[in-house]
Amino acid sequence: MTLEERIDASETYIFKAVFPNTTNHYDTLVGGTAISTPHIGV
Repeated sequence: MTLEERIDASETYIFKAVFPNTTNHYDTLVGGTAISTPHIGV
């Protein structure tokens, strides 16, 4: 497998911890600060 093929086949995952101050006033992520993180590459 060449380097370019390995790059094309690679995947990246981003995990973020969710704490009470990360959610909105309804304790959901909709509109909270965690959801404001841009989805890079999607």
